[in-house]
Amino acid sequence: MLTRRAKEDNILMYLHYNNSNALAFDSIRHRCVIPYLLQRIKHCVEKGTLDSVLFSCYYQGMSWITRIGTGTYLSRAEMDNNSIEFYNFFAPRGAGYTLEAIAGMLGNIEQESTVNPGLQELGGDGWGLTQWTPHTNLTFWCAIHGWDWFDGTAQCEKLAEEMEMPTGGQWYPSVIHPEYDYTQDEYRALTDVNEAVQAFCWQYERPNEATVNMQHRLDAGAYYYQYLSGQPIPPTPPTPPTPPTPVKAILMLICGGRRLKPWSNR
Repeated sequence: MLTRRAKEDNILMYLHYNNSNALAFDSIRHRCVIPYLLQRIKHCVEKGTLDSVLFSCYYQGMSWITRIGTGTYLSRAEMDNNSIEFYNFFAPRGAGYTLEAIAGMLGNIEQESTVNPGLQELGGDGWGLTQWTPHTNLTFWCAIHGWDWFDGTAQCEKLAEEMEMPTGGQWYPSVIHPEYDYTQDEYRALTDVNEAVQAFCWQYERPNEATVNMQHRLDAGAYYYQYLSGQPIPPTPPTPPTPPTPVKAILMLICGGRRLKPWSNR
């Protein structure tokens, strides 16, 4: 059976049967058909007669674009759409998220899931925007709170809880990179996008260093900052040069602090 949210929303569902025949159902016109169809899919999978099943769910009337499954990566336009939804969730919160902090999260989320709430890790157990692992960390939380696990707003609610509540459990100082030891409050107030990207990566995502792809995360963070603000990241101001030590002070030190007489070559 479809979940509560899927029943209520107008979902266009594509079923690819044996990688060839496609059937499309609109849940408004075929509410009684879709639950039966899902039961038939489950039966075929169990019997080994269904080579592959791919659901692409578009929430018509909703703003999040969600595709459920492995390898269901979003396009640039779709990621941009979901980044706006993500920003509109976090920016107005009283917890004080800066644009830099939001861009830092999005830079990592693009690397993890292409900003697709329905992405399931290929060859692993990570699900959702931040690839919660094991996936039950996400699905159990959503079930308790009455959400569908693939709902983008639900995942933002969970992420906000982890980023704002001391008992969230997911945010803590990095062991591999101990220089990243921001508190949650400090992270939300960051004003440097690159720092926010790296802090969120090492204190929240904690990927394998061999596959972290940090440059992509940094580039994506910079992209979202510019996309959401309309302005590129401000350049880091150059470090001012160290002023030279006055010569007179050095001479006074050499002379034991005695007052120097004016110089004369006569």
